[in-house]
Amino acid sequence: MAGITAQFTGAQYVGALLYAGAFGALLSGLQSLAHHAATPLAVAQIALGVALGWLLTRHERPRAAPLLPFDLLQRPIFTLSIRPRCAASWPR
Repeated sequence: MAGITAQFTGAQYVGALLYAGAFGALLSGLQSLAHHAATPLAVAQIALGVALGWLLTRHERPRAAPLLPFDLLQRPIFTLSIRPRCAASWPR
């Protein structure tokens, strides 16, 4: 790819912590709900995951090189390719 230069701007520690916290709490809460274990705690974990995910998007959106490339979701071909995968993995 000619003309593309990569520049390391430093580690994104805050973004990495938000990313780990958001997905960790969300997946832990969903797993707890799937096993019918401590439902109030599972709901709290899911709420924490959603809140940290919101903070992650607010933190990463203005960056030139975010951890999660949110600008890809604006491209129709990308969202079109994600939809069948999400539908195929949906529990029946």
